[in-house]
Amino acid sequence: SLVRSGSILLKIWRLRNSGECVWDRSLRLIFVGGDPMAGPDGLPAAFFRPGFALDPELGDDDWHQARMYAVAPGETVDVPIFLRAPDEPGRYQSTWGLAAEGADRPAITFYLDIEVLEVEGEKDSSDGWEGLWDHLNARKGEFSGRLAIARAGGLYQGFFYAEGGRVYLLEGRSVEGGQGLEGVVGEPYEDGQPFKLRFLSGKDAFQGVIGEGEFAAEAWCGSRPGLPLPRQECRLR
Repeated sequence: SLVRSGSILLKIWRLRNSGECVWDRSLRLIFVGGDPMAGPDGLPAAFFRPGFALDPELGDDDWHQARMYAVAPGETVDVPIFLRAPDEPGRYQSTWGLAAEGADRPAITFYLDIEVLEVEGEKDSSDGWEGLWDHLNARKGEFSGRLAIARAGGLYQGFFYAEGGRVYLLEGRSVEGGQGLEGVVGEPYEDGQPFKLRFLSGKDAFQGVIGEGEFAAEAWCGSRPGLPLPRQECRLR
């Protein structure tokens, strides 16, 4: 598949349970090898009935209606994951698998093979929000994994996986000359709730809020991978 450098990907594998055991919520989707493409090391596998067009944007109720929690032998299901294409052009492969909880190796494996193309001029017009961020959980003030952001035209898309394997999608646009990012964030079947982020000095960290109002708003902060998280700034102001 041909994809734009740095773009957000919704990969869906169609798999058949050819074994003798039911696939249930104890199975995990794990990264096996190749390029992780900003995906998690592992998360509880999510199964969906085939035939539903899962949308990589907020507000798609199919993410709720098509969900399956048990897959009988002989049944076929869709298994999705959100990833971010590498920034550098070239061919990349990412291998994933389904594994029982506590197992050292997957029972089955499958892969994604992409050719990354660079769009001329995109890097020159960057506001600096795209890429990967470590971030603090807005509710608990704890490290909550990797936030991936990509630019699509004049808009931004992103995702992160929270505790329990739930995926959250981000949709927004830059404001204040690129110093801010505003939009909505939520699980795919939700309309999302508003967020506002602002760069801290150097554009290597951000501070902001999710939600509106004195009692609903929660702090959301982050930094580039490998840099200290801005814990002092991660509070409402």
